[in-house]
Amino acid sequence: MTKKYFSFIILILLILGISLSGCSVSFTKNKMSELGGVFKSINHGKTWEHKVLIKSVLTKKQTIGNTDITNIVIDPQDNQTIYLGTEKNGIYYSNDGANSWEHSKGLDNMTIDALAIDPKSRNIIYASSGNSIFKSTDCANNFKRIYYDTKLTIKILSLAVDHYNTAIIYAGTSRGDILKSLNYGKNWTAIYRVPDQIKKIIISPNDSRIIYFATKKSGIYKTTNSGKSWVSYKKDLKKYKDGLIYKDMVCFNDIKDGLILANNYGLLRTKDGGKTWEKINLNTPKKGANIYSLAVNPKNHKEIYYGTDTTFYHSIDGGISWSSKKLPSNRVANVLSIDYEHPNIIYLGVLKQKKSNLLIMNN
Repeated sequence: MTKKYFSFIILILLILGISLSGCSVSFTKNKMSELGGVFKSINHGKTWEHKVLIKSVLTKKQTIGNTDITNIVIDPQDNQTIYLGTEKNGIYYSNDGANSWEHSKGLDNMTIDALAIDPKSRNIIYASSGNSIFKSTDCANNFKRIYYDTKLTIKILSLAVDHYNTAIIYAGTSRGDILKSLNYGKNWTAIYRVPDQIKKIIISPNDSRIIYFATKKSGIYKTTNSGKSWVSYKKDLKKYKDGLIYKDMVCFNDIKDGLILANNYGLLRTKDGGKTWEKINLNTPKKGANIYSLAVNPKNHKEIYYGTDTTFYHSIDGGISWSSKKLPSNRVANVLSIDYEHPNIIYLGVLKQKKSNLLIMNN
């Protein structure tokens, strides 16, 4: 065997070793369609690594490389601890910045609709699946059901924990109920109802009395008094074509009442709590694009990211200009999450495209 041929064989083996490790950097067109799970970027989305290796004592390596991701939540007290909600595979968690994953017990075959972490006690995790809310007090090792709707067809689609008083938890249902607990989930009360699904609840990072919730197709609502009264922005958002059809929503950390809303129209921004809205110009094809996920740098509201079914977009000037890059998977960019300590680090969770999820964005 010649030295040249031997070197070629070694090179092939090294390439195979990288692909089997679950942490790939570049992919062929055919392989891309097979990639699920989580991707991590350490350079604002310029390049991605496939982070899907399951921590195991077994000789054969196991991965979450074919898993559909519904949620990515970073522990507010430890940016190396990350929780994943999945479709039909329960919850996975990582304690080393996504280098390896472990599977939580008890919710194994469930689809996780929402995840929330107690901001002051990293041991306490809340999750919803179907008509139930579950709670863990041991860092997601075990879960106990703390609430269920008597109607099996109702889903708990959103969860949020008050960062000032973490005994207070909010939940949103597919029936349109806003539920509130004052004692860590022991008891729940319906405090408000709308005739639409509650897709997401966000508590302002600057004032926990300010809360927004987004509906599937009726716009967003806001309270400034912890849910005692609510204001609808349906009338304001109807001015934009398909502006009521929700996709994602993010509050600004560095502007007291700032928020970006992703909807079927595109991206809309408010810096005064919804009193006025402005359109953000997007760098998308003329026929529009399917927008699935949104993220904003927690230290700089001018740095915005959004993901579609094919492309990852990034702006550093508040949406005046955009750079774009093809996704590292043929699955859609379902979730984007930014490391709050190191905003150059981004996590991307992908999901197999469903025809019912297609919402064309016309800008």
